[in-house]
Amino acid sequence: MQNNLYFNSLYKKYQKAEKSSLIICNPEEGILSDIIPTAIARPEEFKTLAMQDYSNLPKADSEILKKTTITLQKMHAGLGSSVKRDQHLKENSKRSQLGSKGTDLFIPTSEGSISIAEAQILQAKQTANKRIYKKVNLQEFVNIETQEAVSLLWEGTNHIENCEGFERKDPIFQEMFKTISQDGELTVQRLAPAGHGYFGYKALLECFEGTVEDEIIAIGNGEDLNSSPDDKIFSWMAKSEIPLCMITTTKTAQDKKGGHISIVKGEGGSDHITIVEKAQAEASDQLAYFEKLGLRAGDKMSYFNTNIVLINTKALRALIKESMSDVDLESFMEIITPDVIQNTKTQDGKKYIQLEGALGSVMLNFDKYIRINYNKQAVHFLNLDESERSNFFCPIKTMDDFKKIFINEKRFDQENFRIKSL
Repeated sequence: MQNNLYFNSLYKKYQKAEKSSLIICNPEEGILSDIIPTAIARPEEFKTLAMQDYSNLPKADSEILKKTTITLQKMHAGLGSSVKRDQHLKENSKRSQLGSKGTDLFIPTSEGSISIAEAQILQAKQTANKRIYKKVNLQEFVNIETQEAVSLLWEGTNHIENCEGFERKDPIFQEMFKTISQDGELTVQRLAPAGHGYFGYKALLECFEGTVEDEIIAIGNGEDLNSSPDDKIFSWMAKSEIPLCMITTTKTAQDKKGGHISIVKGEGGSDHITIVEKAQAEASDQLAYFEKLGLRAGDKMSYFNTNIVLINTKALRALIKESMSDVDLESFMEIITPDVIQNTKTQDGKKYIQLEGALGSVMLNFDKYIRINYNKQAVHFLNLDESERSNFFCPIKTMDDFKKIFINEKRFDQENFRIKSL
């Protein structure tokens, strides 16, 4: 049901969308705009971010963590076709059908090769065995293309039985949806998932409805062994009662194509935050400017979104209860619907538009509503500097990324099931 609610919300937003260019503020060229990247923001604008540096986090509070349940959610609901791994999969498994990147990429251990996804299970189990949390849950996001490969990870294993305080929650299934045909109509001729925005939409909807337990959910990439936050981050979230957190990292040259965290100036001081993407900069003929922001002499830091999101369900439910008693369910769904990404694909010589939404957009649209209507902040940002980023962010976008980390640099720590920092 939630899948359908999400897609219907996305489709309604697509139908209402007005085609307009997004212009980034560029004072050097005399281009004035209300969209201000952090690289050129003034100090008073910068405060809008609610930014916390990881390096300044206090030590983990053991008493807080003993009362805290964490749920590690890993995204395995896509094939990740940019990683060409067919031969690697055949050499390391009995499967020939692709699953997710995490289930199909195999790494060496003292017990033989295992997939990254299985290493994430062992990593979560190791966290539970430390006995510092009330409970540790692991939950995967899957779709029809990946669910079998994920299910095989658990068959014939004793991961749960031999570990007190560790539980596997039922996977969250993402359905495939109709796309938009060349004549502008919904069609079943091509079906596609509607982006990872669904996972944020589902979590926020359950908090609004009050159907979720008290826990801190951490959503991370399924192929990234370092995408789980550490004890300090979970402790900070719980102790400071942070409703939502997006983890960023200081932009470097390798991130020039990634989205910019930017401040949107609103009337009467009602500023909010957005992510400006490469495609938007291209559409407004600002790509070169977009790519060099934060890398020029004199620029302030620019922040790159890692796609790691934390949700403190207790704090979020309290915020919703205190501030949104006048908002009904239908209105809430409209508020949290992500901005629509129109992803054009070609199949059998015909073009189709896949409607997609991003996880970060769900969080920031909710935060925008809270800021404008109640003068409160829902989303807090936690930034990793360049020396810290690989402790939490080692995405695999291509097979070369995989080979670099696990074969050439041999950065895999077999004892702790993590990638060693540079």
